[in-house]
Amino acid sequence: MLVNRKSAITYILIFSIFTMGCSNKSRVSDKRRTTVDKTNIEYKIGTKDGCRTAKGNYTKDHAKFRVDLDYHEGWFNGREKCQIAIW
Repeated sequence: MLVNRKSAITYILIFSIFTMGCSNKSRVSDKRRTTVDKTNIEYKIGTKDGCRTAKGNYTKDHAKFRVDLDYHEGWFNGREKCQIAIW
């Protein structure tokens, strides 16, 4: 029974080492860019789309909005810049 216990502990340790190695690799690949490039064409397109939205013509490329930081931030900045002040 002692041999079975030692082999079980050995298998658990080996399995733990392999699973920890795999999880560290996936964390490294999830890094995303956190700065916006306002000279990028996608930022400018997002700004135009956001401005059109603020003026009443809803325009947004949802696929770009989800994955492209420049388009995303441009859309919000364009919408904010072109909103009509009601006060």
